[in-house]
Amino acid sequence: WSRSPFVPALGAAAILLVIAASCYGLLGTRSVAKPFDESHLRVGILPERTAADSVRKSRRLLAYLEQDFGIPCNKVDVDSPEDLLDRFVAGEIDLALLNAYTFVQARQRCNAVPLVTRTNDPWSTAVLVAPAKTLGAAGNRSLESFRGQSIATGPSCSTCGELMPRHLLTRIGESPDSFFSEIHFCSHPNEIFEKLADGSTQLAALNSNSLDKQVSVDSTTLDSLSIVWESAPFVDHVWTVTPRMPLRIQNRIRDAFLALRESDPEHAAILADQDSGGYLPVVASDFDGIAEMIHELTKSGNHRSESP
Repeated sequence: WSRSPFVPALGAAAILLVIAASCYGLLGTRSVAKPFDESHLRVGILPERTAADSVRKSRRLLAYLEQDFGIPCNKVDVDSPEDLLDRFVAGEIDLALLNAYTFVQARQRCNAVPLVTRTNDPWSTAVLVAPAKTLGAAGNRSLESFRGQSIATGPSCSTCGELMPRHLLTRIGESPDSFFSEIHFCSHPNEIFEKLADGSTQLAALNSNSLDKQVSVDSTTLDSLSIVWESAPFVDHVWTVTPRMPLRIQNRIRDAFLALRESDPEHAAILADQDSGGYLPVVASDFDGIAEMIHELTKSGNHRSESP
């Protein structure tokens, strides 16, 4: 390169000073990441069907974390899984409960750090279910038999309700948007079961854990619904922290979750709120399979990245 005739020659020390100032944002070209605020912990949780349900499910857990850390743990209200993801990436949330789909996106966007998952989550599967009476006497469970019918799914960033069925259809050269006559995006599994029960949808995509929970509440679900397809197991929900958080705090949060035991009555109540029997540590590579699905969908042009 050649020096501009309009700029006076700078000494070596001055040049180094300008470069250093640029790197540290003094010239406005690059900003330094804001230090992590250790005076409180901002916690984001996937929204429940009602605000009251969200408060009930988080109250005891937040109190437990506050007691362990000795600092306020404040629940950040979010409108949707997409809102939770965006606010976490924006640095407005320090600790978040994400599903596998949103975690991979958070990992790609801000290098999110996974800590723990519930003991039942490493064996999560996605299922497509249909009313048993609609399958006929032969019990036809072919996906092709649902072409042109409607499907009820989770939010557009749901692992089991959106990513898995979209990937399944893409692998056979189809797209949910054209394969089904209508897609009902539901904010909670209960809405999916209601649509199956009233006949407003012929097929539904959801997490098998949600199906098991529904069966525990209403045993007739076993007879009224049939599984049309089931995925391989994968790790789903994961407690995740911002990469700005110091490692010692990350480890303390992880250890607080791992210390929860069903044999302790107080812990048992917290675990029941979280539909969990305990927690297991996880690493980013546990989500490589989900990341590959997203990559395949992106390459095919069949990846829905925004809400409907």
